[in-house]
Amino acid sequence: MIVGIYCKLNFFQSLFVNPYEPLYSIKQIRASDNYLSYLAFSEYKRFTDADNYNPHEFYNDILKVYPLRYEAYYSYWQLLVKGRYKDFKAAHFLAEKLWRNSSEIKLDYINT
Repeated sequence: MIVGIYCKLNFFQSLFVNPYEPLYSIKQIRASDNYLSYLAFSEYKRFTDADNYNPHEFYNDILKVYPLRYEAYYSYWQLLVKGRYKDFKAAHFLAEKLWRNSSEIKLDYINT
């Protein structure tokens, strides 16, 4: 999902030689944005190693490091509401946390 969104946002960049190799794509994303590469790697781990994947630990760590970037909030919320880690109480808490931080979140960081 993150790789697809990144490709749509940066349509005219030729970063991906082989878009079917996920780790290569993640490395190319990391060259331009560490944050999105962490999210892409998290999705890669969720699909390839689902038994050992712990989304709570990963997302709590990334939200501490990048509290003003909203993509992790949305991705984590989707896992908590729609994924196999259903926890509506945690999803509600996460939505409130995003709402509290929304006045500080800068949505124009892509254009800077």
